[in-house]
Amino acid sequence: MRRICGECGNEIEDGADFCYFCGATIKSAYSVDDSGAIHNLSENPDSNLCPRCGAENAKENKFCDQCGAPMDVTRYVTVRPHKLSNTEKLALILAILPGALNLFGLGHIVLRKWSRAMMYLCMSAIIIYVRWFTPGLSTSMVIGIEILGFIIYFRQCIDVFRLIYFRPVDQQRPPNSGNDGEGGI
Repeated sequence: MRRICGECGNEIEDGADFCYFCGATIKSAYSVDDSGAIHNLSENPDSNLCPRCGAENAKENKFCDQCGAPMDVTRYVTVRPHKLSNTEKLALILAILPGALNLFGLGHIVLRKWSRAMMYLCMSAIIIYVRWFTPGLSTSMVIGIEILGFIIYFRQCIDVFRLIYFRPVDQQRPPNSGNDGEGGI
């Protein structure tokens, strides 16, 4: 079972007493099982927190003792949208704009993914050399090279987007780490 912070929506590591991203205590967290069902966490395993008022109730209660609300209400965790830092915005811009001119890998350099950046830069060099410095290319070869360039462009844009939006939880920056992207984890 995983624990999800009720304040910011990030996963809380096992053994932690609070969320490392927003500082909320474990009392605001939810437990998510493998089927995706969400359960309230409580210090007393035989109790159940009311979804309306937060009062502790016995596990077998169908309704809250305090307010009378049904206890089997499905709870949803609010997840805040990812706000891009200036570094992440620059990475997206440098992946999209120069990539349209067959210059790939600049967004990866900004994100400090050196091996991927070198791989895409080498592909750029090969495509530019073959396209512009090889005499006597047929029209079908030029079209093939342009299609290959578009495929690489599309792939590297998706890769930069994935690196920004789908990082593992342990590599994400805290929500209040500044807007430059350098102060995060």
